Amino acid sequence: MQKVLLFLSLLIPALGIAQVNLTPASIVLNNGETLQGFVDYKEWNHNPTKISFSKTPDKSTLKMFQIADLQSVEVSGMEIYERHEVSISQGGTEYQNLQSTVDTTRIKSLVLLKRLWKGDNISLYSYKDKIKERFYISDRIEQTPRELVILYYRVNNIIKSRKEYVYELLNTAERVGLKSYDLLNKVSSVSYNEKDLVSILRGLEPEKVASVEKKTKSRKAVSFYVGGKATYNHLMYTGDHYLAERGTSHSGAITPGLSIGLNWYKHRNIRKTFVRLESSILQLESTTKREPAQHSTKILALSFLPTFQYNFYNTSTLKWFAGFGAGVNIYHYQENSFSRKTTTTWYRNIHNSENIGYRNRLIYSIPFNAGFTFKEKVELCLNFNRAFSYASYDTFALHNNTVSINLNYYLSKKRKP
Repeated sequence: MQKVLLFLSLLIPALGIAQVNLTPASIVLNNGETLQGFVDYKEWNHNPTKISFSKTPDKSTLKMFQIADLQSVEVSGMEIYERHEVSISQGGTEYQNLQSTVDTTRIKSLVLLKRLWKGDNISLYSYKDKIKERFYISDRIEQTPRELVILYYRVNNIIKSRKEYVYELLNTAERVGLKSYDLLNKVSSVSYNEKDLVSILRGLEPEKVASVEKKTKSRKAVSFYVGGKATYNHLMYTGDHYLAERGTSHSGAITPGLSIGLNWYKHRNIRKTFVRLESSILQLESTTKREPAQHSTKILALSFLPTFQYNFYNTSTLKWFAGFGAGVNIYHYQENSFSRKTTTTWYRNIHNSENIGYRNRLIYSIPFNAGFTFKEKVELCLNFNRAFSYASYDTFALHNNTVSINLNYYLSKKRKP
């Protein structure tokens, strides 16, 4: 089973390297022509600098478009990008790069801004590159987006900020006739993030929210699942011990278990990279034997397994993923016995934590897994949980390794095409 898991972990990345994620989209060219088709929708960490587009769902017909070729790009129901020439602040946000004076350096560049909000009077955008994320605002009078600037500097090793964006928000609201005393109080305390900035605009133009947000509503960043598993447990001695030598046999029962968990996605629309938090309860049974000695265990285990996962192949109908992490396992020992046979009879002793320490209850582990998700609803997953020793001595130690097959069902609604 461990060899199968290793094989899948190596195979899946190889199959996923050349994957193209074609997603329904439309682009508007410089001449105003609108093309309907598909874009290769990537997990963009920064605003895209080029777009691969095809009129058909055939990756061989993909054509590359540069920013200068486009007016806008809409990934259907997910994201909208508009081309603008804007001023871009260059001051960093990392502590080690900050100086005692404010870096006011700016450059002008043609970029694709991601549209976060569009009302009758005001629009909000974001732009992220390797330096930082910035927000931009435009209005029906001044239609060129202007950066909502925040600048950082250091004073006596303490990070300070200059919030120029507060004044830009107030000036914009006044220009379009939306400034009020209530707005002044809200803007003075608004944080520099998408959620707070959109909240300010929602208060200014509530009548436009439903139609705009419905058109480009992102998927949820979290999905929940429940599942069942079949587990095989492997009790292993390492070091200088009779049961660690060649000729020792291992046997175990295939036992059931239950699990619940959630996935948190780095990019909520693409869902390629994600963190999984899983909790499971399972029965572990194993026997390690080499004449004339035998060690048998029955353990009820509660496991918490946070892992980092990556979909190497990622479509709405099929996903292939693999990952690893760090686990915490709580053991309740129902049986933990060591037997040694003499020439005439068996002497059997039930050990406990007071005399030989066989019953450590908190065990750390390293989980690995690989699997498939079908239509974003059903998942088949192979797991290997490599546990650290649950009993350790001067010359030997004991480990409990488990291999399980999981069948999970997602409770979240499937994405509509």
